[in-house]
Amino acid sequence: MLSSIGYPILLATDGIGYYQEKGQPKKILRKGDVIKCPPNIKHWHGASVDSYFVQVAITNTQNGAPVWLEAVTDIEYTQVQTNK
Repeated sequence: MLSSIGYPILLATDGIGYYQEKGQPKKILRKGDVIKCPPNIKHWHGASVDSYFVQVAITNTQNGAPVWLEAVTDIEYTQVQTNK
């Protein structure tokens, strides 16, 4: 998971991925999708279980660098797969 001070923007360029803010349903990301990550909100993003995912993450560090928190657990990731 990631908490960010720098307002990252994610650009999905290929494959299928997920984006999820803590306590919210997952969003499925496909080529061309753009996500503006709210500041100081825990979230994670990555590939779906059955597809690769290519993304570009852009972060403005003027107000501070992103702060990486704990990794997404296998259980959290598996729960996302069943919550389509």
